[in-house]
Amino acid sequence: MKKGVGNQQARRRAGLAPEARTSFGRDVEARVSAALEARGYVVLERNARVGRDEVDVLAFEGTTLVLIEVRARSNASWQDAIATVRAGKVRRLKRAALALVARGDHGGDVRIDVVAVGIDGAEIVENAIDFSVT
Repeated sequence: MKKGVGNQQARRRAGLAPEARTSFGRDVEARVSAALEARGYVVLERNARVGRDEVDVLAFEGTTLVLIEVRARSNASWQDAIATVRAGKVRRLKRAALALVARGDHGGDVRIDVVAVGIDGAEIVENAIDFSVT
């Protein structure tokens, strides 16, 4: 099987054209960013590039730098959305967190959260991906 073919098939099965999926994703990320700001987070950037990796939302909660992965399902629960964070995405988020720590320009702790959005609402899962520098 060619690389990425499985993902292409899954996207086709989802029933949304690529442009509609991108629009849906950007809309969800904007709503999540607004909700995080209402909770006191300071959103620095959406779709932040950290080396070769992308972080959906990069924000501060107090002095903690938070990398946030947004997962959304338009036809399923938020629990189903969080289940879609696979090992490859975990590796990429940890790599991005390590790169941000190496920069040393944030001066505090780093945390990786997942915001899962589904038809039944949304949930912020703090420290969803274990990341600690020892």
